[in-house]
Amino acid sequence: MVCIVNGIAPDFTANLYDQLIMFFRMASMFIMVLVVPTPGGAGFAEFAFVDFLSDYMYKGIGVIAATIWRLMAYYSYLLLGAMIVPGWLAALILKRCQEKLKGNKLSYCVDFDKSFFGRPPARVSC
Repeated sequence: MVCIVNGIAPDFTANLYDQLIMFFRMASMFIMVLVVPTPGGAGFAEFAFVDFLSDYMYKGIGVIAATIWRLMAYYSYLLLGAMIVPGWLAALILKRCQEKLKGNKLSYCVDFDKSFFGRPPARVSC
């Protein structure tokens, strides 16, 4: 957080008092974000960031800093998870399906590797 504020407002004084004030403001903001009913505190977190840290940034720069902060701290993880989780789940389901096929509990299995990205599923016999 301090890096973002220092990058946006280079004349920010990084003495201990300002660091502690910024820390406690951010801690109270994170606690308030926990009770906001939107996923990840979307909307409120950005508003609170701009409002709580406006003393340390130039006027009008808070929205840019909040966007950079949320892209780095929240949305990047959502994007990364959206890329990794579907392939991981498909491999996990296929593995379990093949294990059941070996035990003759199923007569066929859906090939998730071939059905990924919208192609019709194919039956696979192991």
